[in-house]
Amino acid sequence: DGGVGLYMSYLFTPRRAPEELTTLTAYAAVCAAEAIERLCGGEVRIKWVNDIYIGGKKAGGILTESALAPTGEVAYAIVGIGINVKERDFGELSEIATSLEDTLGACPDPRRLALLISERLGLFDEADKKSYMKDYRRRNTVLGEAVSVTPVSGAPYSARAVDINDGGELILEDEKGCRFPISAADVSVKVKS
Repeated sequence: DGGVGLYMSYLFTPRRAPEELTTLTAYAAVCAAEAIERLCGGEVRIKWVNDIYIGGKKAGGILTESALAPTGEVAYAIVGIGINVKERDFGELSEIATSLEDTLGACPDPRRLALLISERLGLFDEADKKSYMKDYRRRNTVLGEAVSVTPVSGAPYSARAVDINDGGELILEDEKGCRFPISAADVSVKVKS
């Protein structure tokens, strides 16, 4: 019956410069969101930097890895995508996790979803960065919100998410109004009391 989820890895050798790969995860998230909407309807959001959200819950995620050749050019990039298609038993995570079937009532064949995502991912080298970054910002769940930030190293802190730059970095604003970019951290919207 098509399985409970989509789990795919996409390997390619992009012709973009290494610094251009900073937005590959954002591009993949937009590709996945558009494919889900095309097959299932509904509205798909993205939580910076790599989570797919539907109805306020996480329905999938994206991981990107790349390696450089000795020449400094990109040797390859791998985009891993996981999307909950039919899963219904999330156990402890049921408050924060969902599936396409559970939230949208639609249940595409994961192979068809993978094909739509792959077709678009393969166009990364030709993609208009301004266009997909605009879509990424529009879909983002954290912009304009008070957030809790847990950095890779260091103590957690609070800030306001104000923008995402063209390199995919999240721009935060502290309580003094100072703005600064981050490229990696766990960011979650603070619960309003």
